Amino acid sequence: MADNELKKVYRTYQTIRPDGTYFALMYWPPDVEVVHPYTTDPIPDELKAKLPFYDWSQLKWIDGSADTLKLQLSQLAAGLKSTGQTAATANTTATDAKTAAEGASSQAEQLQAALLEISDLVLSSTIAKDDTNPVEGGTK
Repeated sequence: MADNELKKVYRTYQTIRPDGTYFALMYWPPDVEVVHPYTTDPIPDELKAKLPFYDWSQLKWIDGSADTLKLQLSQLAAGLKSTGQTAATANTTATDAKTAAEGASSQAEQLQAALLEISDLVLSSTIAKDDTNPVEGGTK
């Protein structure tokens, strides 16, 4: 390797990145020291088609696919559980709102009926009163 050539360095991650990998490939000058979480260990050919993950306890690349799948499934399950709980809460809130609305509607109907009764009583009282008072300047 010539002095002016750059070396391949992998920045390793313990969790999967948004691009679906556990590493980022970089090129550094050859005289720069590589320390954790960086490694110059190349990814083995048999892992290149899989999901390479650098295991620092073994100091080697391993297939991270199983762990990734488990993680994604557990995150999906947690998301579904959370969504289910949110839906159940929303359903309870909607049911409570429906019950309150039905109660308010019933109360409004009762108040309307009471107002109509009062209105009828006032009108019939006014009509009866008008029938007993003679009109000025004439007879009834």
